[in-house]
Amino acid sequence: MNELNGLSLLLHYFADKYLDDLMVVSPDMGFAKQARNFAEQLGVPLAIAEKRRIQHFQRTDGTLTSPELLNLIGDVSGKRCIITDDEIATGGSMVEVAELLVKAGAREVYAGCIHPVLVGKAVEKLKNSPIHELVTTDTLPIPPEKRWPGLTVLTISTLLAEVIQRIHSGVSVDTMFQMPRHPALG
Repeated sequence: MNELNGLSLLLHYFADKYLDDLMVVSPDMGFAKQARNFAEQLGVPLAIAEKRRIQHFQRTDGTLTSPELLNLIGDVSGKRCIITDDEIATGGSMVEVAELLVKAGAREVYAGCIHPVLVGKAVEKLKNSPIHELVTTDTLPIPPEKRWPGLTVLTISTLLAEVIQRIHSGVSVDTMFQMPRHPALG
């Protein structure tokens, strides 16, 4: 059985937007497999942001640091990009990747995550970033002070209700997560 996954909600949301020149972007190598599956279900290409630690060096206070170099695998020029991830905590990585996409010529940047942790100054960072819209779920409560016009929150209640109904009726839950390619996306 597939794990119960909120990514299906994000898939349907973005498919129903009928965005042209779409590309999915994984914010790191760790989420690449899930992002690839997301891209395949939408029938669009995938790009991957890759962080590489350069070399350790010692600061004057004695602590070690590792500067990172952000690379982009894939051509996003002229594309509408959707950065997908399982959660956003501080927003730092998501914003870095969005800025990298814009520098690489992306036409528009969207972001999607299942769990909106949004700690510290995450909301401020995301609001002031090149991300046109952040789409997430209500797996975690988002208080009014952490909401802004560029935030779309999808409810998981219908997903959970459907799973409960299917289990109760003896109907396969797996078929809920099999999404045919959206006709508008080719």
